[in-house]
Amino acid sequence: MDKQKKTLLILAVLLGVALLGLLGAKKLADKKEKADAIDSAEESIQVYSVDADDVTKVAYYNNGAQVTLTKTDDQWQDADGVILDDDKVKTMLSYLTTIKASDVIEDTDDISQYGFSSATNEVTVTTKDSETTFTIGMQNAITDKYYLMVNYDESKVYVIDSSMLTACGYSTSDLMPDES
Repeated sequence: MDKQKKTLLILAVLLGVALLGLLGAKKLADKKEKADAIDSAEESIQVYSVDADDVTKVAYYNNGAQVTLTKTDDQWQDADGVILDDDKVKTMLSYLTTIKASDVIEDTDDISQYGFSSATNEVTVTTKDSETTFTIGMQNAITDKYYLMVNYDESKVYVIDSSMLTACGYSTSDLMPDES
């Protein structure tokens, strides 16, 4: 019996040590994750921010077709006057109303190296006070990020994620109310 108790006690101690190690590793991973999140937040560069309720018009290309959305009397409609689903438009706008970059390249000599010479991805966001045009350049094959120019200002090229392209992925039919 003494040998069984001793073995059981050793196993219990080993189990306790393993659990403490596991908890310590989890705590360390959580700390690293929080530190990474803080670093990421500090490193992001605010490119554009506007309240979605202030947006009155959005224009962009989807699969080569111009998509123009206009808000009239608090209702969104397409270029043909078809009423769109407000919640779907707000979801699409969430990708356009706050744009952050991970980096900015200043004093560029040749913007064509970022894919702006043949850029077909333009997004124009209009509010009651301003109109802002974003030109999306090519994707960087190494980082999977995209290049962005604001209001044709060639002195700054921003490096962004794919959120703006997600917004441009909405066709007019995607934004129509669901049939019940």
